Amino acid sequence: VTFYSDSGLTQPIGSVTLSNLGGCARHTATAEVTWANLTGDSYAFWVKVDSSEVVTESVETDNLAQGIVLVNPRQTFLPIVFRDE
Repeated sequence: VTFYSDSGLTQPIGSVTLSNLGGCARHTATAEVTWANLTGDSYAFWVKVDSSEVVTESVETDNLAQGIVLVNPRQTFLPIVFRDE
């Protein structure tokens, strides 16, 4: 599993190898990588399963997903008070 910071899948964030998964969605697994040097914001990422194309499949194009990482999403929302004078 490889995570990327761009939709063209040219800037890898990191990769992890999972084993003993079985097929046909019978098991679940978690893949984690560390994305260093992020500041408070939101960041899109893309992930490709079987990024080295080790597993032979009839359809290789369905191994992609996209997500968002929120770094320090805490915010304080104060009411705005307007006074007509």
